[in-house]
Amino acid sequence: PLLNYDGSNYGFHWLGQSFLYDYLTSLGPGKPIVDFEYHAFSINPIRVTDINPRHASATLWLAHLHGLVGNIAWYWQDRSGDDPFPDSWFESWFHASISTQPLLAAEYFHTMGHLNRLSEEIVALAKDRDVPVRLLVSKPAYIHNQSHINALHRAYEGLCFQGKRVGFITGDMLEQAGVSERCETIVLADAQFVSGATLDALQQAGHQGVSLVRFGQRSPKFDAYGQAHPPEALAFLNGTPVISYGSAEQAHHEFAKTLKPRRNSVTARIVGKDHAFGVLHRHTTLGDRSLLLLVNTLSKPVEVEIISADGKTLAGRDLITAEKIGPRSCRLAIQGVRLIEVQ
Repeated sequence: PLLNYDGSNYGFHWLGQSFLYDYLTSLGPGKPIVDFEYHAFSINPIRVTDINPRHASATLWLAHLHGLVGNIAWYWQDRSGDDPFPDSWFESWFHASISTQPLLAAEYFHTMGHLNRLSEEIVALAKDRDVPVRLLVSKPAYIHNQSHINALHRAYEGLCFQGKRVGFITGDMLEQAGVSERCETIVLADAQFVSGATLDALQQAGHQGVSLVRFGQRSPKFDAYGQAHPPEALAFLNGTPVISYGSAEQAHHEFAKTLKPRRNSVTARIVGKDHAFGVLHRHTTLGDRSLLLLVNTLSKPVEVEIISADGKTLAGRDLITAEKIGPRSCRLAIQGVRLIEVQ
């Protein structure tokens, strides 16, 4: 039960969208992602009549941060004629559509306007070449045991609020091309079944200085056919950190102990805490400019400090609202978004 997604922490269900787009952008051949049926609002049997308008901005900024380049929102428009709803089934789907919530629709269009106006900035954030953390996706593991998928979601949830870009790497990718020099950590989340070639590639990655971290209850043990690997083939994993199952926040704190700090990077933390769990933050540079995106996924507003690499609090300007920020802190509403040009 600890692996089940716990939505009580959050103001909206951000995990599935971010996980999907980060996974897709981790794969070759690196083509743009366009969603022609963007389902971030009331869909099918899910009918929410009073969606917070900020839901539109939060989901769209997250989508484009994680790799989406364009979308067409799915909605049910008004119908006309003598019998506009030939079946009550259609009428129920029109109920609570984005087309019946004008404030939500307005926020959607305003946000798309901001994303286009700030396209250089969002591309710089999304296309950051550094992907220091990778989650291993093992095809044999998810064929044999559903826990691999559950553990991938929980590990990803615990990694997302570290201020680092998170990606994925499959066994085939490891075997064929190895790891990028910018990869610092590979997480093995309940990867109990992996091929011998993937084990060899992981061992080689370790020789190149990549840290290996095991997450969950199951470490690599069997090949794709369920045959046990010889102990000597697994010996290189002895002594690697193991993070146990727990809540997403617990995983967040445990991963923070294993990850290397980003050099010369601006980060964020919640006022009164030593972390930013629940506040997704991403820093990059664009020319001589320093940019920090903040998105509050929590179910409550928070005060956030912008922190330099040497631990000082920083000021800046919100490029979305033109509001001055800091130097002490800034407020993030529920589903609040800020794109800050840091001074």
